[in-house]
Amino acid sequence: MAAPLLAGVLAFPLSLDAGPAVSAAGKQVLAINAALVTAVLKQDAAALQDLMADDLLYVHGDGQVRGKQAFIEQLGTHLTYKSIELSDETVRVDGNLAVVSAKAAFLVFEHGGNASTQTRITRVFVKNRGRWRLTLHQATRLPQPKN
Repeated sequence: MAAPLLAGVLAFPLSLDAGPAVSAAGKQVLAINAALVTAVLKQDAAALQDLMADDLLYVHGDGQVRGKQAFIEQLGTHLTYKSIELSDETVRVDGNLAVVSAKAAFLVFEHGGNASTQTRITRVFVKNRGRWRLTLHQATRLPQPKN
């Protein structure tokens, strides 16, 4: 499964329309993305089970990689998201594949204290049996401003 998905992602940018209008499918994907943020903040395991593909690959900004179950299980035990703010959000849809890109500001509680990070995220959603689900999340930490 990974090879066809990767091949589709690599070929995806060649067929994009960079126009500013968001299609109906794009609006659906952005709504799913917003629902994911809400579910993570509420630590809503049932909602996350529904919104994430079973073969999810979740790559954190520090390089840690987790699958769906490992990501859900870490919430509230090792990692608690206090806030997630998305900006500069874009969506591109091509058939049953959608890519969301955004800047994301995370405030998390881990290792006994709060930590904030600024990232650029890319999320890949696949529509299967009429449902959009998150298949890949990739976060890249942005450089900290120098004082």
